[in-house]
Amino acid sequence: MKDLISKENILFLKDDVVIDTAKNSVEFFATHANQRWQCSLQPSSNGAVVTVTGDDDMLALELTDTLTTFFNELVFELDGTFLSFQNMQTIQKKSSDIVMLALSILVKKFPSPGLSF
Repeated sequence: MKDLISKENILFLKDDVVIDTAKNSVEFFATHANQRWQCSLQPSSNGAVVTVTGDDDMLALELTDTLTTFFNELVFELDGTFLSFQNMQTIQKKSSDIVMLALSILVKKFPSPGLSF
């Protein structure tokens, strides 16, 4: 059943995102197939793993696979500089909890000096 879910049909919701330092995870929600899904992003030895829960267990397993692949293959292209996800860690600070990302970087060309990110 691999690759049955298109990443374009998944909408990440910006509300109700929680950094859980006790579980070393980021908890968030997404919608797919007119349903709301609870997602948990955690580090693993191979990058990251997303666990998805919802009303349909079979679809949740497919979404788990799709979202895990999505985060592990995520690449940000910044005008010739490519940042790809390697792993993550949650850190508890006094003012707020944060997520630290480990990224690999590939520079094919340096960004233009006037480019605003």
